[in-house]
Amino acid sequence: MEKFSPTLIIGLGGIGSSIVEGIYRKFEASNPSDLERANATFLCLDTDENDINKRQKVMPKECVIKTSSDLNTSIAHYIERIKGKTTVEKWFDTSKRELMSMPLNSGAAQVRMASRLAMISAIDEGKLAPIDYAIKKLTETNPAAHRGNDVKIHIISSLAGGTGAGTFLQTAYYVKSA
Repeated sequence: MEKFSPTLIIGLGGIGSSIVEGIYRKFEASNPSDLERANATFLCLDTDENDINKRQKVMPKECVIKTSSDLNTSIAHYIERIKGKTTVEKWFDTSKRELMSMPLNSGAAQVRMASRLAMISAIDEGKLAPIDYAIKKLTETNPAAHRGNDVKIHIISSLAGGTGAGTFLQTAYYVKSA
């Protein structure tokens, strides 16, 4: 395998995570060296419990992150809780009753606003710590092999679904601040 910079590949939602799972499978099938293995990290972030369970059978469990909330509350109650602390009232359409009554922990259901809200909750709940850990690990792995904190980060998602489309910007901002 060709030498490469430390690389973090993040899949968002069903499509992005499916692509990252495929890349992970090919990487593992290539029989990577210990250094290559240390220089590559794969993460999948999704709100869909069924997809998460399938991916955890293929990838290490710590690399598959459930971004839907663990809180047993409705979207309406969560919005009330974070109002004033975020800009949620500017971008979340609270006029849709069926959306407001959805549980925050049930997944995005192809609704971008719901996935964006779930990501806020995931950040509050500390669920994105694996991203911080992966970046730290990659910057500390064989520092002589790369310049400074030269880590390549790829975020893969679809713009058509809920989770990927609703969280790719938040994920990019999160990664940049990590």
